[in-house]
Amino acid sequence: MKRRLLVPAAALSALAGLTFTVAACGGGGTAKPAPTIPTGALEVDTVAGLKFDKSEYTAAAGTVTIAYLNKDSQRHTLVVKDAAGVLVGDKLEVVRNNDLASGTYQLAAGTYTVYCDVPGHGTMKATLVVS
Repeated sequence: MKRRLLVPAAALSALAGLTFTVAACGGGGTAKPAPTIPTGALEVDTVAGLKFDKSEYTAAAGTVTIAYLNKDSQRHTLVVKDAAGVLVGDKLEVVRNNDLASGTYQLAAGTYTVYCDVPGHGTMKATLVVS
């Protein structure tokens, strides 16, 4: 004698919906592509431990493009101030890992401070020497 398993139509429908949901959220997607750093840009990276990847950066005087790449999991900003403490250009912000923000700055020869102004990120400071 054969046994038949009877499954109510509602259960089959729910199972089909679950299968679709799992397939849609599965690992078949693609990762976020690596950001493209503008050609000739000064790259400044965030790294774990509330730091920049370097303590000092260099650039030639004139138009300087800064590419700010987040290699951390936290939100960070990048602010540039001249020797007198005056803000130069726009603040850049990166929110998630692999985010990229770029800005163009007119910089005369001199020493600048680059830092993150997110509260609690006071250790994120570096020097930018422009010659």
